[in-house]
Amino acid sequence: MAISITGKRMDSAKANRIAISIIILLIIAGTTIYLIYDQIQPKAQTKVEVGPVQNAPQQSEKMVASRTRKQRSARVAEAMPQLELRALDGAPLRLADFSGRFVLVQIWSANVPRSIDEMRNLKPIYDKFLADPRLLMIGLSTEQDIDALKQFTAENSINWLQGTAAPNASAATKEFLSNPSLLILGKDGSIIERPEDWWDAFCILSEFLPRIRATQPTGVVIDFEQIANQPTDTAQTMPFKRIPPPSADDAGTGAKVSIVEGRLHGQSGTERVVIDGKLPPTNDSPTENFFFIAKSIEGRFLFDFGHPIPIKQINSYTWHGHDRSAQVFRLYASDGLAANFNSTPKFGVDPARVGWSLIADVNTHPAPWPRGITGVSIHQSDAGRNLGVFRYLLFVAFPTETHDAQGHTFFGEIDVIEGK
Repeated sequence: MAISITGKRMDSAKANRIAISIIILLIIAGTTIYLIYDQIQPKAQTKVEVGPVQNAPQQSEKMVASRTRKQRSARVAEAMPQLELRALDGAPLRLADFSGRFVLVQIWSANVPRSIDEMRNLKPIYDKFLADPRLLMIGLSTEQDIDALKQFTAENSINWLQGTAAPNASAATKEFLSNPSLLILGKDGSIIERPEDWWDAFCILSEFLPRIRATQPTGVVIDFEQIANQPTDTAQTMPFKRIPPPSADDAGTGAKVSIVEGRLHGQSGTERVVIDGKLPPTNDSPTENFFFIAKSIEGRFLFDFGHPIPIKQINSYTWHGHDRSAQVFRLYASDGLAANFNSTPKFGVDPARVGWSLIADVNTHPAPWPRGITGVSIHQSDAGRNLGVFRYLLFVAFPTETHDAQGHTFFGEIDVIEGK
């Protein structure tokens, strides 16, 4: 019996070893398959760096997800009360006059720091929808000192419509304005959303106001092309058919690139990556790309060539395995000679009002699937003409999507082709 039991124990141990070996082989095979799959599929971000509220303590890194309309609980529209308001020029301000448009309302107070921070963070929303007739932004202050409000909004580049309670406003109006908050009014004037913060407001408005094709300046053409994923050891051999491959000796290579406003993501490369003549080696190479921090709606950066040069073409490239393969930005240019020229227009300042000319309004989203290497080329329809003679280029970048907070446009390379 002892021999029989020992034999069974040996058989059992052998079976266990075989089973463990099979499990290890399966784990190795599964890991290998995952790694291969992971290289060709969009990468899920497990950590997001979150843009801080201005003038507030630094926020820690954390997961940030945007609430889509399906995820938000259904909200029954609320009737907007009749408010007795006046604009800062003293004229009556009637919200009913804006029916037929969406209206983003911020109720704010100079005595509530959070609402001041929020106002500053609304500037990129103003910039994003600057030329969109479907949206109006209105700020309603709890304070009634018109002169003080004018001074504050001027000093802080708050350029959207502002108002406050009329001198004869009812107690109900004053009570309504006593609670700083954000509201979105529907086309019928009712309250249809109460965003949690500026990012939530941007996400909601992006759903309500789907992309409309922008009208480009006369004669300007934007070519867009996307090619399949492939190694990019030699970017100049990329098989683009409609646009030039990246260049290592264009005029942009010698430009000074600087950030006008916005904060780079912690994993972004420096400004030099957009003028090094290279593309990222894979579709998940953040340090080889230039992009802004998550939960920021806008980023502005500048090319300075040192003196005006004739520019024939401007090409931008990116590579990403997800929605960020698209490119969303406005491009302005200037020779820097206008009397009112501002070389570093911050958020909330329309560059067209301070000596800049709009060259192109680029939005390639939604890009085709599968994602790949994306190229955008901006030039004149007449091949013999230049875009103009400029010293400066100003890029105003926006997110490509809002279903998560980490959706800012990736820039892998930007080339500036000098004309004659």
